[in-house]
Amino acid sequence: MQRGPSQREINNRRLILQIRSAYKECEGEYGAIRITKHLQKKGILCGKNRVARLMRLEGIQGILTRKRYRGRKGKIQPAPNLLQRNFYVHHLNSVWISDITHIQASGGKVYIACTMDLFSKRIVGFSCHDHMRYSLIEEAIMKAIRLRSCPLSGLIHHSVKGSQYTSKAFKNFLQSYGIRRSFNDRGSCDNAPMESFFQKMKARIFGNKTSYSQSFVIQKLSEYLILDI
Repeated sequence: MQRGPSQREINNRRLILQIRSAYKECEGEYGAIRITKHLQKKGILCGKNRVARLMRLEGIQGILTRKRYRGRKGKIQPAPNLLQRNFYVHHLNSVWISDITHIQASGGKVYIACTMDLFSKRIVGFSCHDHMRYSLIEEAIMKAIRLRSCPLSGLIHHSVKGSQYTSKAFKNFLQSYGIRRSFNDRGSCDNAPMESFFQKMKARIFGNKTSYSQSFVIQKLSEYLILDI
């Protein structure tokens, strides 16, 4: 008589379906650790080692992303997560999401700050420089404000908890326009649309090549992003 699947095999199959669902929700951005946290927040009992093993067996692999930059103690200006993974907004200028990424050029890194309107999924402001100081994100937001040139009071600006976005200067800057701040919760996928855009942008412009000068990289990025606005 053929033996049926064990309870552990049944549980693994169920967990694989849950992993695939979480992977799809996060648009393929997260690896085993973040997938585990995502499932645990939903009340699903699982450990990171088990999730990692099942992901390897199923060929599920997250995208490798850059390190997050932490703010310094005493300078973080916290704000709640107003987005709560609600990616479906009903009109322009209701939610903007922002993030920073970088490209490794031959002379050093080029940093790119972008702001996306979550309704249109289009870039509304960007900035490219060889540094990631506060002025990088301020320039990107100012371009968005000038482009839209409409009342922004009540608009939600959502971002990761990078030191630039959590700074007091940026808090005051947004408040001067009546813009409400919102930040990712730890382990959440709320900035997945922005991270997905960065991944596609890098692949389309540069592929796997890194032998470009910083000035050339800034030029190509600016040309690409201007077309998206």
